[in-house]
Formats: sequence, structure tokens, C-alpha cells
Amino acid sequence: MNILYCGDENITDGVVISALSLAQNISCELNVFILSANIEHEGSLRKAVDKSFAPFLEAELKKYNSTSCVKLIDISTAFEDEKPSANMNTRFTPGCMLRLYADTVDELPQKILYLDNDVVCLSDPLPFYNQSLDEAQMAGVLDY
Repeated sequence: MNILYCGDENITDGVVISALSLAQNISCELNVFILSANIEHEGSLRKAVDKSFAPFLEAELKKYNSTSCVKLIDISTAFEDEKPSANMNTRFTPGCMLRLYADTVDELPQKILYLDNDVVCLSDPLPFYNQSLDEAQMAGVLDY
């Protein structure tokens, strides 16, 4: 199962909880991708997720499935080259805007499930993940 998280260094605690909740509820490998960037906004700098985070999370996921992996992808340059200016001053953090770049990142697989870092898995998500999207461009579930 391919999973995508996006954000700056402030997402790491949530990603650990979210990814481990997935690992506990599925029997297949998890391929976790994290898009991150250094983001300057309104005079402050939000730093990208530290490179040491990917090996740490991968080691934790391998306790559930030895073939799971984590890849951290820094898209700072792409973000700076084409900032989503219309979205920068909304109630959403600039870090969550990184998901808008997913279709431009060659390292991402064709099929991937984007999750916010505060999503906790309580049951097997594979039926949702494996549903056919032949007639759709995206799918979603209600937020409880």
C-alpha cells in the first residue's frame, strides 16, 4: 500500500501515529512517501522534515512488515519556483499545500493514498485502497 503525507517538520509526531496505526491494521507492506519543504511565509521559516526521520520511521514500520519502506522527498525548490499564492493565506497551513505538487513528483507511484498526519486507522483500509477508480479521478471518505 502506497501512502503519502505532506508537510514540514511539525508533522512528524502525527505521521508516526498515523503510519503505525496503518501498520497495525494491514498485513501488506507500507510504502510511505513524505513530501516536505522549507517554507518561508510571512517572515517565518518552516523547516522541512529532517532527513533522519525517514530511517527512524522505516525501522518502526519494519517491526510490522520487513518490506515496508519510507522515502522523504524534499520539494523546496519546486515550492519556491511556483508557490500556491492563492492558498497561502487560508486556514490551511502552507505545509498542507505541498500535496498540490504530488502529480509533479516522478518518484511517487501511480496509485497512492494521501492522508493528513492526524488520520488514525482503526480497521483494515485495503478494501478502500483497492477499489477500482476506473470511473473516477479521486475517492474519499467522510471525516468523523
